[in-house]
Amino acid sequence: MRKSNAIQHLLVVGCLSACTTWEVQSASPQQVLTDHQLAKVRVTRTDSTTLVVKEPQIVGDTLFGIGQSNSSGPEHIDRHAIALTDIDRIAIRKTDATSTVLVGLGSAALAGGIGFMIWASTMPED
Repeated sequence: MRKSNAIQHLLVVGCLSACTTWEVQSASPQQVLTDHQLAKVRVTRTDSTTLVVKEPQIVGDTLFGIGQSNSSGPEHIDRHAIALTDIDRIAIRKTDATSTVLVGLGSAALAGGIGFMIWASTMPED
């Protein structure tokens, strides 16, 4: 991979991670999942353990989904069924528009600065 491609990839990854945050919802899990079409949610159980659940859906009094707990390794992914009474809070991913703009502008300035330094280093000295 060329150096410029590596820099571009690094900037994109930085932008993506800086632009979203988990926002705890005050509504019940049933209401949150009814109001939003969500690919994933972060569940905090009453015992304070957290779990990111992909493809969340409520059937009866249980939240089902695919997830990975903080205590298990990255290769340990399985189906989860969590009783709604065991859920302390639920959070959803939110995009922060201000952070998105600031990170985008900062990335553009950084890329421009790097480009200028590369250009200036190739200029012949008089």
